[in-house]
Amino acid sequence: MKRFLPAAVVLILGFSLLGASELRVSGKLRKGFEALEIYNYFAAKDYFYKALKKDSVPASYGLSVILEVWNNFLENHHTEPFRSDAERNRNRLAFEQAKSENSARAYRDFMDTYPDAFEYNKAEEAYEARLFMEETAGDDVQEYRNFIQDYPESPFRESAEDRIYEKYTKKQTPAAFLKFIRENPDNRNVESAWRKIYSLEIQELTPNALAAFSIKYPQYPFLDELKSDFNYATTRYYPVEKNGKWGFIDEDGNLKIAPKYDFVEEFKESIALVGIGDEVAYIDKSGRQITDFKFESGFSFINGFAVVENEGLYGVINRQGAEIIDVVYEDIGEFSEGLIYADKGNGYGYFNTEGVLVINYVFDNASDFKNGLAVVEVGGKYGLVNQSGKAVTEFKYDWIEPFPADGNPARTRIGDRFGELRLCKCRMRYRSRI
Repeated sequence: MKRFLPAAVVLILGFSLLGASELRVSGKLRKGFEALEIYNYFAAKDYFYKALKKDSVPASYGLSVILEVWNNFLENHHTEPFRSDAERNRNRLAFEQAKSENSARAYRDFMDTYPDAFEYNKAEEAYEARLFMEETAGDDVQEYRNFIQDYPESPFRESAEDRIYEKYTKKQTPAAFLKFIRENPDNRNVESAWRKIYSLEIQELTPNALAAFSIKYPQYPFLDELKSDFNYATTRYYPVEKNGKWGFIDEDGNLKIAPKYDFVEEFKESIALVGIGDEVAYIDKSGRQITDFKFESGFSFINGFAVVENEGLYGVINRQGAEIIDVVYEDIGEFSEGLIYADKGNGYGYFNTEGVLVINYVFDNASDFKNGLAVVEVGGKYGLVNQSGKAVTEFKYDWIEPFPADGNPARTRIGDRFGELRLCKCRMRYRSRI
């Protein structure tokens, strides 16, 4: 045991010579070495544990001295009554030392050195987590690929695959998802990527849209589902009532969805609103619910989206039933040219089809986009903004008519004078004539 004392004594003497004020040694750390000097290892261990956060290096050294004492005891005492207790204390101390270093190498060394320790499973969990963090510290796609290749059985393999998926598909476009599929064919998110492409491309479930999709993506892996959707899209469903409950029949009179709802609305884009009691939900033509019965009211699907309502507030769901815009808005429009306006009580802004606010809440009133422009109100006057939210006219009009389908002209009014706005598409200029 004496062979361990000099290292501790040297360290303590070093502290004494330099002075506590210079080293800023904590009281717990000093007490730990004082206890170590008189062989009170249990007290020293407690002090060093408590000093780890503030003085990790000297506290870890103190623990290593005690660990060596435990190992020396076990080397020289192979029988009970104290060997089991010594092993448990030694293992616990070694694990705490690994935790203080908190590196994959430290946890791996502990596991290799003490395979029978009670703390082995905790060390293994910590090892896997630290290994993943250290090997992918740069958050780079190639790092994640290397990790998957080097550690295929790691519990963090799925996390690595998910991160690759997130980085590839940040733009949330069909092209981004397709590139991910082509360059990562074994990734567990390939199926999700294909379904995302489908949901982005098929905004409205029509035979033409489905046919165009099958031509554009001949490698789409869910052909049976595509054929099923095509059959649903080409078959008309009609509401039918029986014993006070509503369901649907097809055009040949065949019962397709059993009457079990208190009310139903007609299918739009192959999705229908149905109600039970005071709540509504949406179903597809297979009768599958795409939402729970959790809304008070809802509107038909238009271009792949539907507005829903609860307690006088509005939100938006997509064809998968996901709330892309929370039901918290006092007023909301319809998606037009990829954008929808919404007012939360503090002004109008615009969201895109991913539910991301792309134009902030800065308008007193707003309208749908047409021909890339929207009529908005600021301070009681109207003007035009583009899809970036940039004003393309002054806010000086008392009234502006949205641009018609052909783009020209839009009628305006200032006081009792009427005029028009014309769009010069060649230079994207807006000419005012009053």
